[in-house]
Amino acid sequence: HDGGDHEIFLARVLRFSAPDTSDPLIFFRGRYHALAQRETVQS
Repeated sequence: HDGGDHEIFLARVLRFSAPDTSDPLIFFRGRYHALAQRETVQS
């Protein structure tokens, strides 16, 4: 497949681990973002 002016690299992950305390990595619209806790209001 022609990637134009980009390099295309395909790989298969065989093993992965991450600490349970890590925050998720969010990449959206060209920027990295963090998730925030929603405040719960009871009435």
